[in-house]
Amino acid sequence: MTITAITGATALAAIDLEPIDDAVVLFSDVILEVGRRGEVAIPAGATVIECAGRTLLPGLIDTHVHTQLHPVRRLITGGLTTVRDLGWAPEVVLPFAKKSASWGVLGPAVLAVGPIITEPDGYPTHAHWHGAAITAYQVRSASEARELVRSLVDQGAWGIKFAVDDRRGPTLPSSLLVALIDEAHQLGKKVTAHVGTIVELKKVLDAGVDELAHMLMADEKIPDELIAQMVENKVAISSSLMFREAHDYSTAIDNAARFLDMGGLLIYGTDIGNGGATPLITGPIPGVEIREFIALTQAGMTPREAIASATSTAASWLGLESVGQVTAGFQADLVLVRGTPHVEMKHIGNIEQVWRAGSPAL
Repeated sequence: MTITAITGATALAAIDLEPIDDAVVLFSDVILEVGRRGEVAIPAGATVIECAGRTLLPGLIDTHVHTQLHPVRRLITGGLTTVRDLGWAPEVVLPFAKKSASWGVLGPAVLAVGPIITEPDGYPTHAHWHGAAITAYQVRSASEARELVRSLVDQGAWGIKFAVDDRRGPTLPSSLLVALIDEAHQLGKKVTAHVGTIVELKKVLDAGVDELAHMLMADEKIPDELIAQMVENKVAISSSLMFREAHDYSTAIDNAARFLDMGGLLIYGTDIGNGGATPLITGPIPGVEIREFIALTQAGMTPREAIASATSTAASWLGLESVGQVTAGFQADLVLVRGTPHVEMKHIGNIEQVWRAGSPAL
């Protein structure tokens, strides 16, 4: 067994990313020991990497990507060791996700939902972004919705995603939303939704949705009572804040800030593959997106909380028990960055090395 010892870095350890200065982290394919220098014995024959001035993070998790629009090798070299694909043709992306478990540093581990379920002619059937048409499955009845959910779960879908964006076309009626969500819940799966306006937000909350795939897409302030309902129902939000602009951005940040203030669960997501809201906004890069982390801090998170939203918190929400922490026994998915991102968020993009299951990607 080959053992690597990272020495001298600040390790953001355990579920709360507690900084351990001048740390020693031993790992093979899993993390073996974490502690301060002098507390951890480095075994003979270990590969020792001195990393003073660096910070060792858990491998980063993006909860909203479209893997078919970027080479996955760019995702892992950009710092992402786990991603969740929120929309692509199931016959392509679900087998792709299964293969990701064993492809090592060719790319991150991939979770996938398959298609975006929608009303006939609803969003994203006519969306401008590349591949939108093939990511959309249109359902017409509750029985068809339930059958589709069962089929996707049988094929290995992490969960289910639907879109109700009344700005972009017709939307699924409440009866079909209830059928989709109920069938998924019976099968032990979560349901995430792309939601256009407050009208549709009320509908999906009443139907029992688990997560929003973005902050509310319309430039509308979410009433406090709806945010309270989201928090009470433990509805999470995958952030995707950075591609908004001007007033829309400030509205999204305000909604996120009030959601956090009330105790809501906001997890890091960027919508990698989206080209951006307008030509003025560059879409998310395939890797760590500094703009998204900055947006999370503008919404009120500390830098450590923002990093947790892309590591331990994201792993917990996704049901991943062995990644997302620099903790003994966890898989050695790790990112080494230059600087102190837990103090200054801008350092999060200074990636020097990435490991997946102990193997270096760079």
